[in-house]
Amino acid sequence: MTRQAAAFALGHCLLPLLLMIARAAIAQEPALPCARTDKECAYQKAISHKVRTLEFWRAVRAKPLVERIGAAPPELIEYLTLDVIKLGIPARPRAPALTPDFMADVRAALNGIPANIRNLLDRRLAGIWFIEDIGGSGFADIIRWGPAEGVGFIVLDPRQLQDRRANEWASWKENTPFRDDPRWRIEAVIAGPEGKGTGIGRGRDQENSRVNAIQYILLHELGHALATQGGIHSRWDRPNGQELKSGAYPFHDLSWTWDEKLGHVSLFDAAFPERRKVRYYFGANLEGRRMIDAYRWIESTNFPTLYAATNPGDDFAESFVTYVHTVLMKRPWEVRVTEEGEIRFKLKSCWDQPRCAQKRKLLEDILGTR
Repeated sequence: MTRQAAAFALGHCLLPLLLMIARAAIAQEPALPCARTDKECAYQKAISHKVRTLEFWRAVRAKPLVERIGAAPPELIEYLTLDVIKLGIPARPRAPALTPDFMADVRAALNGIPANIRNLLDRRLAGIWFIEDIGGSGFADIIRWGPAEGVGFIVLDPRQLQDRRANEWASWKENTPFRDDPRWRIEAVIAGPEGKGTGIGRGRDQENSRVNAIQYILLHELGHALATQGGIHSRWDRPNGQELKSGAYPFHDLSWTWDEKLGHVSLFDAAFPERRKVRYYFGANLEGRRMIDAYRWIESTNFPTLYAATNPGDDFAESFVTYVHTVLMKRPWEVRVTEEGEIRFKLKSCWDQPRCAQKRKLLEDILGTR
């Protein structure tokens, strides 16, 4: 039998088996209340989903925070599936495979956050849950909004963290809005070398480790949970133009305005109209050569990071994580734009710079850290 004939015969024999495996995989997928192409249905079902009720989380919220961490319940996986459908994200959320060493790192990351920050967020957090393939590293959403009763939950994708240390994860993330270009790359530094200090502190709390990658992502999502107290920015699921013009959101008003046609518009868009094209994780919309322009523009604004410039919710979450990370925890933060391996531009933490002074004052008021 020739090589081609053998290959054909093998393929012919395997085809029924492959079809059976495919059908079994489809059969194991949970039934959804919407077709995967129906964005409007997914939006409506997500808004009224049971995971966005306090009753669903009542028993969980009675437990200590350290016990509100683990594999997500099926209802939350369904909710994340509806979310990626409504956003048109090519992801298929599913139950995770969590190893003991990974969960130990998650608990170490949570315990390493300053106690006053953990205590501030304890009653506002229904838990930290894991789901694979969610369309990014982390996700946060609202259960209830308000000064006394604001509550949210956090979802993390363990696949994004299993094999990435802090600087590797941060560099990967910062490159995602840009199309691949071998000449241009971004290197992000949010931790010192493994096993070494940074000149500010020494030891495991400073090293380039998986624990510190998880911790940084947690802090970003905890910023979203903190925002459920209100008064920081409007609800991201129900933006209201009249509400935003009321002056009730001083943090929002430092960087954003509302346009009835465009929605949220940054006060700095005239200098970098491509801001509206910036999209992390999925949809690299900017040419690689635009990296240096994007980060030079950030340096002329009051956004602490490029991710902060994508929307008001992530503006606060990125401000929160970088402030806690660099000011309270005294850790490094720097983004380097390189051309053919040579550093062409550095963006440093803005929290000791005049451009972020007003945001720092508001953060200190919110966190009680002044």
